[in-house]
Amino acid sequence: MWCVLPQDNTSWLCRVTAYGDLAELEPRAALPVLPGARCVCDPERDLVVALTGSAAVVLRGCFLDGEVEETVLPLPEGSEAHGLALRGAVLWVAGRCGDELLLSRDLDDPRGRWVPLEVPPEVRKKGKAVDDLVLCDRTLLALDDIIFPKYLLRYDVTDPRAPALLGRHELPVHGTYERYRRGACGERAVALLSSTFGRGGTGFHVSFLEREGYRSRGAFTLHQRGLREGPEEPPVEGVAMVGDQAVLALGAGGVGVLDAPVVRALCETPARQERVLDRLVYEREGIPREALRELPLPGLVVLDVVAVSADVAVAVVKRPDGSLHATSVCTRAA
Repeated sequence: MWCVLPQDNTSWLCRVTAYGDLAELEPRAALPVLPGARCVCDPERDLVVALTGSAAVVLRGCFLDGEVEETVLPLPEGSEAHGLALRGAVLWVAGRCGDELLLSRDLDDPRGRWVPLEVPPEVRKKGKAVDDLVLCDRTLLALDDIIFPKYLLRYDVTDPRAPALLGRHELPVHGTYERYRRGACGERAVALLSSTFGRGGTGFHVSFLEREGYRSRGAFTLHQRGLREGPEEPPVEGVAMVGDQAVLALGAGGVGVLDAPVVRALCETPARQERVLDRLVYEREGIPREALRELPLPGLVVLDVVAVSADVAVAVVKRPDGSLHATSVCTRAA
């Protein structure tokens, strides 16, 4: 697999290969983007695209060991881009994009322009944005981040130049001031990362939706106490899935793993939900704390994870000197 990873505080296009319990990172080309920037790539089309917040930066030539050609595609004025996805030559960008939440652009069209995707009226409320885009085969998922109620939007992108809105799904609630931040697609489940804040402290929630029907099945939660009694838990900074195994970035707590049998069992169990005030669907925790396997990385802060195989992940870490780096982590159960 190919991905953009930081090496010694520089962004590199890397080929990542799993060898047993080790991920080998083979840097191919240094890239003119900030380490940790949101990026997507397509080796067949020799494309790397990075987000800068107000523009998409298209890089060509990275896979060919030649001169890298850089094209900056400004987003509409006032845009704040949060997520991106790429299928073929079509790029999608999500966030607050001027008056729109989702934009697409054909990178093969030299006269291309940003084209808004259809978004249901209830998702276009003031203050709303889309925080992440997730490709599940031929389906594009758009994760509505904030302002109740929150939704997951589904688009058929079999023909990426003609995306079709398939529907929307109301997302469950786990607490006050909840913000959905990231998503990841597995074999049978989709994992959605959100955070909440209140008198009880900060909560980090990984919800699991079954891919067949996108019904919510429950969540795994870690709490950082406010007025809550109990041990201080690590934050959840990122989530990735390989098969049905979920890998979590736990900040200074290292890397966490929810093994595939745990996630599959959750998907086969009815969701524990209750309705409050006729509208609010509150989701109870579905995976116990003891199901999390924690893999500490002393002295490092894990900011994100890339799942390579059921046995190996790559952790994006901040080192004591503040620089960003990527390192291999064995996720296989002992």
